[in-house]
Amino acid sequence: MQGRSRIQDLRERRELPRLLPLQQEDVRPRSGFRFFSRRYAKCSISLLLILCALVLLAQLYSPEAIEHLYGDMRVYAPTEHSKLPSLFVKYSEDEQRTSKENLLRWKEQGLQERYLRLPARRQRSGWGPFMQELILNTYLANRIDRIFVLDNFTWHEDGWMDYVDHRQGQYSMPVQIPVSAVIRAVTPAGVDPQMIRAVGKDLWDEACPRGRMVHGLEAPPVVGRHLQASMPLKEDVSDSRSQCLELYEFPSTSNDMGSTLLDIWPTLSNSSILTHFGWSPLVELAFDMNRELIAPVTDLEPYLSSLPFTNSSDRYRPIPGLLSLHVPRGIYQDYCRGLAPGSQGFTGFNAFPSFPDVFDPAKLAHLGEAARTAVYHRRCYPIIQEIVRRVDIVRHTEAGKGLRDVYIMTNAPTPWVLELKTALRRMGGWASVSSTRDLVLSREQRYVKQAVEMLVAQRAQVFIGNGFSTMSGQVGMLRVANGLLVESTRHW
Repeated sequence: MQGRSRIQDLRERRELPRLLPLQQEDVRPRSGFRFFSRRYAKCSISLLLILCALVLLAQLYSPEAIEHLYGDMRVYAPTEHSKLPSLFVKYSEDEQRTSKENLLRWKEQGLQERYLRLPARRQRSGWGPFMQELILNTYLANRIDRIFVLDNFTWHEDGWMDYVDHRQGQYSMPVQIPVSAVIRAVTPAGVDPQMIRAVGKDLWDEACPRGRMVHGLEAPPVVGRHLQASMPLKEDVSDSRSQCLELYEFPSTSNDMGSTLLDIWPTLSNSSILTHFGWSPLVELAFDMNRELIAPVTDLEPYLSSLPFTNSSDRYRPIPGLLSLHVPRGIYQDYCRGLAPGSQGFTGFNAFPSFPDVFDPAKLAHLGEAARTAVYHRRCYPIIQEIVRRVDIVRHTEAGKGLRDVYIMTNAPTPWVLELKTALRRMGGWASVSSTRDLVLSREQRYVKQAVEMLVAQRAQVFIGNGFSTMSGQVGMLRVANGLLVESTRHW
């Protein structure tokens, strides 16, 4: 047995070298090619399934499929960011219809049907000059007892165009905006007897196909300077025999130094043009939509657009705690650079002598060119540090007590606005800080947002404006007309 087991042991030892390689070969890892080929195959199959699923979803949710299921896609498409803006068609139609109805009422009342039109001569004009010319021209028509003909806010003079590119083609905007989309211009005659008589241009075209035209230079200087409150008009302008009167190339008041406009203030401020001035329902609705963003209310109050109109001072009461800042940017910098060489003073109604921050260029005569330029830059185009410093000063005045909300009217780019808002928040004591960039606006409200901001500034507890801006001047004028303290209207 021992010999047999020894022989068997030797056989096993001889076979061991031959068996070990076989065992090692069996446990060796597979080759890299075979291993990765299987992984690639699985990935390829997965990607193929995903692509098939995407193609199927694309087919199911294609525009053609949606239109087949739901009909006209435009019913479900969002309108806030549509490619083309609104043309304000319903406002134009309502303006024309109301103008015709009012004309019939005026005839029944025995009022004379005499018209005055001052064609819009400035394209791409800002809201400030537009509003100032609108108010003053309406005032002129009222002084000579004529029906004022409204011209749309016009960005381009070519009547055949509906849209115009804005900001180098970044987006389109309507060429014209009806005045009734901005202010309460044409309202039913029986609703508010204090409203100024005004009609749309379409009615003028029907009633006055050949209106009498008078060159602005033929009118006396008092007409061009809007001093007709204290001096009589020339006979050829106030001629009662001319049913349709049109003044063309009328002198502009957008760069008025303020003295001529202030001369008519005693009568203008007491006229129904200002005592019953009102913003359009579109503007007031935009204000209501953003009320909590601009200045959160502490007590429940009705929406402005839901209240019946009485007069301007009752309707647009101050909002306690609200500070409004007007900080124009962009190309306004070029405008500010040209002020120092001409020793420009505050424009328009910014020059009220009762305002706290009057600006007298004569006091800068002793300064050098660099120092004078720096003063103008601070008053016209302040940097963020200067804005914060000015806000801090105003907040510690008697008129600034209780301020808790800040609203910034600006056309500055978003990064700069964010930087300014951050700097204001670091001051502390603010419940909210918002700006133009935060407004939530509809498709039509987007193009009248300057009017929305003028409404906000008009109602602010304190307003800090730009003394060289006609828009700031209009805000200051409305605030004074509504009886707000002059100490609450400040300037940079």
